[in-house]
This record gives sequence, structure tokens and C-alpha cells, in this order.
Amino acid sequence: MLTFLLSANISAQAADFEDIPAKFSFHIELDYLIERDIINGYPDGTFKPNALMAKKHIASMLVKALDLPTDNVKNPNYKDVPTSHPYYKEIAAAYTAGIFGDGTYFKPESHISRAFMAKILSEAFNLKSIADNAKTYKDVPKNHEFYRVIQLVSMNNIAQGNEIEDHKGYSTYTYNFNPNQLLTRAHFSAFLA
Repeated sequence: MLTFLLSANISAQAADFEDIPAKFSFHIELDYLIERDIINGYPDGTFKPNALMAKKHIASMLVKALDLPTDNVKNPNYKDVPTSHPYYKEIAAAYTAGIFGDGTYFKPESHISRAFMAKILSEAFNLKSIADNAKTYKDVPKNHEFYRVIQLVSMNNIAQGNEIEDHKGYSTYTYNFNPNQLLTRAHFSAFLA
């Protein structure tokens, strides 16, 4: 049914995929998720770490990671996710758990940004504020729509920004979160792990 996943009885690790280099920075995170059958590779032996992550796959991974029930779920009534959709149960389970909200469309083939990832993970894992770990991001002002959830994933050490150097006669460093950057399979996997 899904070309997204290898057969469940195939044991794999990140090193087993031909497109994951030996010194890949997310080996530990990928191995963790692969061992738990939360994500796998493709039948051709690749993982496609740089491919953008689709929302339907994110729903599937969250359902597995959180062990959400897929029976007796609320129908989210998304026009583009009928009950016959291959990912209906996973999307409906994530909706029932409050991870995805109401809307006319779900857009299961669409991709998500780092900011939306922060929203999803803060909802899914009920992240709490840790004031001592607050971070200031040059590209996420306090009036940013996703400011609070970006702070939550930063405070909980799930996602950090990139250090950038300001050149004004001396070296000072600030951080960007890159809230609009779309997530790849490798990046979402790292954040989820």
C-alpha cells in the first residue's frame, strides 16, 4: 500500500540506506525512529533524506510515535481527505488528538515549515515553557504568529536556530530560526526523535 515504508519485517538502520553517508549528522535520530518502525526507507534502498516531508507522512509518524489509536476517531471532514484516503486513519487520529486543527482542507501532499513543525510538536508533546532556556531569534519577533511555539521547541532543545555573525565593526552573534524553511525527511525525523 505505501511506497513510503519498507516492509515491517525488514530491519534497517540509517547506514543501510545507499543515500545516507557514513558521517551523516542524524544517524542516531534516524536509527532511533527506524528501530521503532516510525519511519523507514523506500523499496529501492534509499531513504531520500533531502526530500521534503509531506503532511500525510508527518501524521503517520506522529501516530506511531505517540501510539495514538486509529479506531473510533473523529472525522476531521477535510474535503481532500475522504474516509477512503490511504492516510485517513492517521490524519483523523492526529486530528482527534488535537495535533491538527479544523479546516476545509488538510493538503496531505503539502510540506510544512519549521514554524509549523514547532506548532505540531508543541501540541503533540504538550511542551512546557522553560524560561531559563528562552532564545532570541532575529527572524522571529515577539509578534510573530509562531513565536510561542518556536520558543517552546527551543526551550525544550528540540530545535535551535542557526548562529549568524553580525558585522558592525566587531563580532557579535545572533540567531535565526528560519521559520519559513520547509522540512526534509531527515530534519523532521531529527526533530521528532
